[in-house]
Amino acid sequence: MIAYFPEIYEDELVYSWFARYAEKSPFHQYISVAEDLYANPITRPDIEFINELNLECKGVIEKMIDWEKLIQEHTMFKYYSRFLPGDRFGKAYDSIMSMNINCKNHMEMKTSPNKNRYLRYCPVCVKQDRLLHAEGYWHTIHQMPEIKVCSLHNCYLVDSNVLCGGKASPSLISLESVIGDNLIEEEICNNELLCDLTKYVIDVFKAPIIKDGGSDVGEFLHSKLQGTKYCSKRGEQRHLSILVDAVNSFYKDIYEDLSRTRIEKIFTNYRYSLYEICKIAYMLEISSDELVALKMPGKSYMDMFDEKVRELHSNGIGVNKIARELGVSSRTIRMILDGKKEKQSKNYKTTPGVKKKDWNEIDEATLPIVQEIIKKEYELVDPRPSRINCSYICGKLGKHSKYLDKLPKCKQYVIDNQEMIEEYWWREIIWTTKYLKRNSVDVNWRRIREITNLSKKNYIRAICFHIGRTSDESIVKSELEKFGVPYIGH
Repeated sequence: MIAYFPEIYEDELVYSWFARYAEKSPFHQYISVAEDLYANPITRPDIEFINELNLECKGVIEKMIDWEKLIQEHTMFKYYSRFLPGDRFGKAYDSIMSMNINCKNHMEMKTSPNKNRYLRYCPVCVKQDRLLHAEGYWHTIHQMPEIKVCSLHNCYLVDSNVLCGGKASPSLISLESVIGDNLIEEEICNNELLCDLTKYVIDVFKAPIIKDGGSDVGEFLHSKLQGTKYCSKRGEQRHLSILVDAVNSFYKDIYEDLSRTRIEKIFTNYRYSLYEICKIAYMLEISSDELVALKMPGKSYMDMFDEKVRELHSNGIGVNKIARELGVSSRTIRMILDGKKEKQSKNYKTTPGVKKKDWNEIDEATLPIVQEIIKKEYELVDPRPSRINCSYICGKLGKHSKYLDKLPKCKQYVIDNQEMIEEYWWREIIWTTKYLKRNSVDVNWRRIREITNLSKKNYIRAICFHIGRTSDESIVKSELEKFGVPYIGH
């Protein structure tokens, strides 16, 4: 039962809040604290998000702080989801609001398999927090993987020994329990660009997310390239090589290169890293407010370019002169004057010579073949048995593993006749016994194990499945002797 819950501080991680609760609770073991907080007491606390809470704990928290505010201001949700496209953001938002840890599946989560991450703190922030609250705590703005500097004090962040990852044992560790009286002195960062970029990233991170607001980030960034050397004169095509060189040259003093592939994926809406997007936007002198809003201009650059072409032509200026004046080809000017023609994508469904497959007809025709395959498999005597399932049937048909998804009747027949794993093991045992006898080899448990790779536990499971559970050894031995299968004890 929760008798007391501390207040949550500004910019504090939910994990830090719970760690301070654990520190002040009378319980010394993590499992006892976890029973107060989580729906599943053996859960591993998620440092960046929030695990499913029990009803009592959720009720206490909702009386203290609005749930949406808790998610937006006290977890790393905005860092991983701010620039996600509408549908994907909606799924991530709904998942985290319902405390579904699978919300990570919808976010832009990056993994660094060879590098451990630790909770970090700013020594100056700790001193100020101690003056204000008599204790320090873990801040959200210090936990972004790429951020190295505190945006408030321009000093380098310090790694703690609290691991942010799956290898850490379940625990709730407060900042004060880590540093105690051993607070490291701050080291000031003299790299002005790094400090300014950090402030820019934090401004974007802390801004509220408006659900279903703004355009796609790739489309927005492209609109900001139009009219610059990074885009064609009309604004259609990006000069990506020039942009990549410019970005990496701009950030050369902080030793952080962005690859051409990553930048291209951002502009085509296949990558949504907040830090990388902020780096491009900051270099292009896009304000943090503009980047947060993602508001497109009322009239596109390309439309304004086309209007200018038509205006010049209506004033009696020839095509070639307009082309020279605007720095584009005569062909482009003629295309604009004739009316832009969209490039039609090829419609493969109506391509002559290609007949659309009737999957219902294929399903009906394939069903007898599938039935025959399964019947023969169960009747086989000599070849080694295979387990009946969808993958096996697809292989026999010479198709890919998802082929039966298009044939509902065939798939349902396979599912209805799919054998349990114990049944398959029993068929493996019988086949191995006959194989050993046929080759004049003594039948014993060791030889069966070498061929089938069955553990003793699974061997007994297969026997119990076939014979049924009984404590009478004589019945088991008698039944196994009919098949020549060795008895190894129940």
